Amino acid sequence: MKLYYIKMKSIVKKKLIQNSKYKENIASMGQINFDALQEYKNQSDRYNDLQRKKMKIIKSKEKLINLINKIDRIAEEHFYQTFLKVEK
Repeated sequence: MKLYYIKMKSIVKKKLIQNSKYKENIASMGQINFDALQEYKNQSDRYNDLQRKKMKIIKSKEKLINLINKIDRIAEEHFYQTFLKVEK
C-alpha cells in the first residue's frame, strides 16, 4: 500500500509540474484577440474586392489596347487609301 501511495504521489507531482508548464506556455502567448476573426473577415473581404477591381482593370486595359490597335489599323488603311488616290 505504501508503494502504491509513493507511486501515486510521484505521478501527481509530475502532472502538477506538467500542468504548471502548460499554464506558463498559455500565459506566454499573451492575451486573446476576440476580434481577430472579424478582423480577418474584413481584411479577406477587402482583399477579394481589390482582386475583383484588379481583374476588371486588367480586362479594361486589354480591351483598350485592342481598340487602339484596331484604330491604328483603320487609320493606316485610310492613310494608305488616301495616299494611293493622291498618287494617281
